[in-house]
Amino acid sequence: MLMPRRALLQIGLATVFTLSVLLPGHGQAAVDEVAAYKQAVEKGFAEWLVALWPDAEAAGIKRATFDANLKGLKLDWSLPHLVFPNPAAPDGPPLPKALADQMKPSRQPEFEPPAGYFKEAALSSLAATGRSKMSQFGPELGAIQKQYGVPASIIVAIWGRETGFGSLDMPFDALSAIATQGFMGLRPEEFRKQLIVALKILQEGHATRATMRSSWAGAMGYTQFLPSDFDNYAV
Repeated sequence: MLMPRRALLQIGLATVFTLSVLLPGHGQAAVDEVAAYKQAVEKGFAEWLVALWPDAEAAGIKRATFDANLKGLKLDWSLPHLVFPNPAAPDGPPLPKALADQMKPSRQPEFEPPAGYFKEAALSSLAATGRSKMSQFGPELGAIQKQYGVPASIIVAIWGRETGFGSLDMPFDALSAIATQGFMGLRPEEFRKQLIVALKILQEGHATRATMRSSWAGAMGYTQFLPSDFDNYAV
């Protein structure tokens, strides 16, 4: 005799529940696997940071600056576009499936079809605020344009497009984000250089560690400059 569909569903749910009770270590095993993997990767990251010292010293970074800002620094596993090492180290654990599934990259609007990046409603709002900022900071913008040759409208446009005139939150610790990208991002050599320049910015007193916040890619400030952009163009 065929069993009713509801009865089959109830039996199936009961089976799942029974297995979860009989195999309580299955979920914990996956958690432990991820923890062991991350611990091994963090160890490699700490060694990678130590190995940066010769290049940092050559760039004029003082040992006190290097140690104060990099000692104890941790990876930010929440960042997109990461390439988790597999295995964690030459003799370390393999990449757990739970973490491998997280490596699906999110997309940047700059690399999407332009229609989404240039939505008329959003641009109209930015333009209205931009006109207000042009009026509010007219003398300052005019002085900048006269001295450096950068049109005031371009400055305001970048300011608005990048951070909504400073309204966007910068949720990441810049050093951690940049170092993470340098250790296991898509462009490690680029971000390795950016990390050293970020130390230079801190050493020269242009920012403090607490105020050096960034996007996930290490871009900072109203205009979303990378450390090297700031170092090259800031006045």
